[in-house]
Amino acid sequence: QILCLAEYIRFVSHVEDAIKNREGLVDLNEKLLLKLQSLTYSDLSGDPITQLKATALILDVIRQREVVDTLIKNRASELDSWVWQKQMKYYSEINDALPHICHCTIRMSSAEINYSYEYQGNQAKLVHTPLTDKCYLNLTQAMHFGFGGNLFGPAGTGKVRMQSQVADCQNVVQFL
Repeated sequence: QILCLAEYIRFVSHVEDAIKNREGLVDLNEKLLLKLQSLTYSDLSGDPITQLKATALILDVIRQREVVDTLIKNRASELDSWVWQKQMKYYSEINDALPHICHCTIRMSSAEINYSYEYQGNQAKLVHTPLTDKCYLNLTQAMHFGFGGNLFGPAGTGKVRMQSQVADCQNVVQFL
């Protein structure tokens, strides 16, 4: 969980630096490809917990490459570009009152949510699709404005799992 959080924070920092440097996104995409190759070629046959961590990292790197590809395709050149603003972004920020303590903030569009650091263990992740992006955005905006959210659709399509995944990303406890 902490490993994935640190990777999210690092990814956001790298993307924002790359957006400022016009050709940086292409270089970042190449670095992510090398990272993906390194993770997929690793021998993880022994420890099931290490396999679960590696699988989570692999899914995250695949998602990160998709985000960078989208930014390149849409020629995102500024941090306030909608293509970048609609992504769930993690930031490590220094607390002014306690400068030796950092806290994590999650931003997505106009929403800003403090990461709650609730330990939830190593859980399997969902594969990201355009529909999951829309659900993340809608549920995050609802939480930001003090509302809840409930996805609607046929049985067995992953609605509860999606809501749980959004709660996991923001590290908040969810009651169903």
